[in-house]
Amino acid sequence: MTETTATPPSNTPASAEPKPTTKLRERVENHPAVFFLGALLVGFTAGLATYQGALRLIDYTAVPASEYKRLQTIAAAPPQPTQRWLRLTGIEGLDGSNARVVLRINGRAISYPSRTVWTQARSNLPVEEFALPFSTSPYEISFEILTVDSASSAYREYKSQEVVSVSQFPYSSTYRIFAIAAGPSGATNCSPQFGSVKCPPAQVNQQVSVSFEVR
Repeated sequence: MTETTATPPSNTPASAEPKPTTKLRERVENHPAVFFLGALLVGFTAGLATYQGALRLIDYTAVPASEYKRLQTIAAAPPQPTQRWLRLTGIEGLDGSNARVVLRINGRAISYPSRTVWTQARSNLPVEEFALPFSTSPYEISFEILTVDSASSAYREYKSQEVVSVSQFPYSSTYRIFAIAAGPSGATNCSPQFGSVKCPPAQVNQQVSVSFEVR
């Protein structure tokens, strides 16, 4: 008779599989907080690169805050007035006469030439520039001419009621003037502009012109 030895039961099932082990790298990569921070870092880096590229594209240079405030202060300051100059360039219609030009600028009288009594009237006058008063309003300019004929010594005056308003620079123009006085000893009104009929026929329509520039 054969004896049978009983085998004690095992607590572990024969078909049970070992539990999977999660690696540290996978746990870090799959963690929501780590994923969010990584995406934020990538987005910030991309935005910074885009910003720098845009600055290069528009040729823009970032400046420190102190420099920016200084530039703002300069921009807010009132603009400094610009010094303007007037120059006579020529007199037409009085060739051969000694002339003196009186400029009236915003009511202020200036004489040309300033260093001598007379200048010879011609189309290209000696250069002399006059500083205009600082003004934010247009310059109101008019001219008068006093002449003495070099041959007959006859004295004449030329005036006009026209006033030129100058507000854009540089500016150049020609100013027409009519004879209103003739004779060696004084004034005789002889301009149709002033309603006179006392002039000789040759002087009634006589006019001259002054060319000038303002810059």
